[in-house]
Amino acid sequence: APTDISVLPMITHGNKRDLRMTLINPLGTETVIFNREGEGWWIPGDRINVRNFASDEPVNGRWTLRVEDLAAGTSGTFDSWEMDIISRWD
Repeated sequence: APTDISVLPMITHGNKRDLRMTLINPLGTETVIFNREGEGWWIPGDRINVRNFASDEPVNGRWTLRVEDLAAGTSGTFDSWEMDIISRWD
């Protein structure tokens, strides 16, 4: 079960306020980690410390980071991402 999670998204975009990022764990549970600056804090190039994740679900398996551009006009690229997990054994 996870105790701490951080995500480093490598995104080039003209306006970060257009973006929403959702972390999806191996069981399909979704956690919004950045939502147009209204939910979460992120400076491009910095890690996001994930606060509202499901802490009672397993960490093993495929994790997904979904990045959505919610506004027209400015485009960008999602180059890569990495994640650090600290977990405990249940």
